[in-house]
Amino acid sequence: MKKAKVMFIVLVLILILTSCIRANTPDGTAELNERETKQDNYIEKEDVKTPVEKPEPEPEPEPEPEPEPEPEPEPEPEPEPEPEPERTGPEVDTYNGINLNYPNWKSVIFRDDYLTIVNKTYKLSAYYEPSDLVDVNREYITYGTATMRKPAYDAFVKMREAASAEGLTLNISNSYRSYATQKRIYLAYLDSDSQDNVDTYSARPGHSEHQLGLAADFAAGSRSLYAFNGTAEQQWMENNAHKYGFILRYMPNTSHITGYIYESWHYRYVGDQAEQIKNSGLTLEEYLGY
Repeated sequence: MKKAKVMFIVLVLILILTSCIRANTPDGTAELNERETKQDNYIEKEDVKTPVEKPEPEPEPEPEPEPEPEPEPEPEPEPEPEPEPERTGPEVDTYNGINLNYPNWKSVIFRDDYLTIVNKTYKLSAYYEPSDLVDVNREYITYGTATMRKPAYDAFVKMREAASAEGLTLNISNSYRSYATQKRIYLAYLDSDSQDNVDTYSARPGHSEHQLGLAADFAAGSRSLYAFNGTAEQQWMENNAHKYGFILRYMPNTSHITGYIYESWHYRYVGDQAEQIKNSGLTLEEYLGY
């Protein structure tokens, strides 16, 4: 009986010891680790299942539109030169079979200053008339009426006052003439003289500076313009006219350039360049390079 109890106790101890040994074996550790891993995975899955609110991303600012490039201006086309008008009507002028036009004449080239050339080459239209003509005071005219372009007239008044202060009387015999008036004067000379001679002392219609409104024939007092040469007034003008913008247009010994004989009475208003032209000793054609 005692032997049986002893055997039972030994068996129980063996079972207990075996259990303890199994708990400390690697297999036991692996089992334990596996249980812990399963538990961690469960926790992770639980974490995944929990929704997390993510902040909405801020909208990106819309890019500013690039300004459209301004179109480059198209180059202006160069104006085509206007064809020279056909010379008809008054531009081709005759009288009793006599041609009143110079060969190879050209239309006047107008300038912004007062130096426009009108001569035997450069011709004004029959219809040209300055827009700023003013009446000359009747007291300043030898006879009849006269008009001039305003800048020329204003300069003449100042010049006349200066001459008057020295006891002289400067008057105007002729100033602006229309195409028709110049034609009438020229034809009157043709009635008594050859065209070759007339061309040395009278301008053909369209070729007279008087039509510009800037030229004038001066006289001493009430005397004729042809009596102007040698007078005190003529000497005074020769020495002082340039101070007021006037030049002697047809000087002595220049007919081979100007085409006209010396005219002591014929002055042309040219403005600020008068003194320079006077001092140069050149004709207007030479001064401007014509």
